[in-house]
Amino acid sequence: MASTDDVIERLATIELEDTDGKINRLESYWRDQTIVLAFVRHFG
Repeated sequence: MASTDDVIERLATIELEDTDGKINRLESYWRDQTIVLAFVRHFG
């Protein structure tokens, strides 16, 4: 099983597109503040 630090490092490299079409690395959201990260799966 991966350690918490390993998971954080892997999550940090994920790139997301914001509403303006700009690509941001996930780590940029928690660089300056604490965040709550939730994954929601859409059915339908």
